[in-house]
Amino acid sequence: MIFSSFQKKFRRLIYAGADTNLLNDSARRILVTNLFCLVGIFFTGLLGVIALIKGDWLLSFFLLTITCLYFVAMLFIRWTSNYRFGGQLVIYPLYTLMLYLAYTGGVEGTGHVWAFCVPAVALFLQGLKRGLKELFIFSILLCAILFYADDLHGGHNYDEIFASRVMYSFLVVVFLSTIYEYSMSHYNGILRESSNHLEKKAITDELTKLLNRYGMYEKLETPVSRRRHILLMDIDHFKQINDNYGHEAGDLYLAKVAQVITSTVSSEGIAARWGGEEFLVLLSTSSLEEAKHWARRVCSDVAKLSVSFKGHELKATMSIGISQLGVEDKIHDSISQADAALYMAKKEGRNRYVTAVDLEVGNSIKGSSESEQ
Repeated sequence: MIFSSFQKKFRRLIYAGADTNLLNDSARRILVTNLFCLVGIFFTGLLGVIALIKGDWLLSFFLLTITCLYFVAMLFIRWTSNYRFGGQLVIYPLYTLMLYLAYTGGVEGTGHVWAFCVPAVALFLQGLKRGLKELFIFSILLCAILFYADDLHGGHNYDEIFASRVMYSFLVVVFLSTIYEYSMSHYNGILRESSNHLEKKAITDELTKLLNRYGMYEKLETPVSRRRHILLMDIDHFKQINDNYGHEAGDLYLAKVAQVITSTVSSEGIAARWGGEEFLVLLSTSSLEEAKHWARRVCSDVAKLSVSFKGHELKATMSIGISQLGVEDKIHDSISQADAALYMAKKEGRNRYVTAVDLEVGNSIKGSSESEQ
């Protein structure tokens, strides 16, 4: 129980400022940056206290200051989710500390060892391009310290052969870290592309290339601050096309109708294949009169549509039910109202639209272009 509670708190801590989708590059970088900050706070803080106890005031000051910066970086990422600036609060103090340790020799001449953690951290936090530029500058400074620190006051004396081996080893680590970061970036890019492709495929109807029912529900559930309208459409006598000319003809006609709907309402709404020969359009307009206008146009454009198939001309009409989707309205209720209006449009003779309001007052409005003239 205690471990489970600790695990949840730790997870919230390292995911602070990010979602939990690690295919999201920002989330992954925030996670790793937070982890690095936690490790840095623990170790640099501990080493800072040890240095303070031993009386090494300057080293203690460096370590404890960097500990505070890591803590600030975590808070900054938590509040802003800006891992880039948070990463800079981590990496630049790290550069400074590593060069200082290499210059002074650290504890018993081991200060240079800590420099080997720099390449991986720099490339991850700063990215390949910027990270390599900064590592180039860092390498020059490190090389100067290793070979010439003893010429300066307080600098550690490194043997020339030893310094050469340290630099060779450091550059090998830079090279390997570069390959790793490039591979990870490339791999994550492929994963993101695959994920985006699958997500799009999951919400898209393969035949018509419109949203499917699942995709439309996502749009319907998106919170908005004003009323919208739903057009629920059904192709009249579509079964006759399938029965007379086959499902290939039916699929072709469905695809063409989808194109007509999209071209007609694309500026004002989002279309989806709701199922079979049914389509649903979510209009952004809050005006019922405008919703009628778009329904009228769809009826007219579909009625004009003629699709050639193996020497035959496929033609049909469209019936539409209109309902409003208010801010407080339930999606299911609004769709049910549109469905009832659609049923009435079919009953009244097809090739028309009926609104949910019409059902309340017992009226229907024919939506063909001929009746509007």
